[in-house]
Amino acid sequence: MPGQPPTVPVLHHGKPTVVGLTRRRFLSLLFSYLTALSIALTLALVMGLPLVDHISGHLASGVVPVARFLAAAPFVFFATQLVVITLWGLYYLGERMHTPD
Repeated sequence: MPGQPPTVPVLHHGKPTVVGLTRRRFLSLLFSYLTALSIALTLALVMGLPLVDHISGHLASGVVPVARFLAAAPFVFFATQLVVITLWGLYYLGERMHTPD
């Protein structure tokens, strides 16, 4: 990366070391985070959706819309984060990786 690159802590032979962030390391960290986030969202939906009908049956009718909003808000936040960071990473991969320093 041009200029003074940011640093990231890593374990090297069991010892914490600080290394400069390269474009390759940045993209590896970015896409590994996106992979972990998509797996977590998928698992949350697979496990959470069957519980919705069961839980909403035990709540008062006036509480159900509020409960659905509170349950959907984190999912919408992380799904939006997934899309935005993916598009940013693809831009960086396609444009910035081939731009000379």
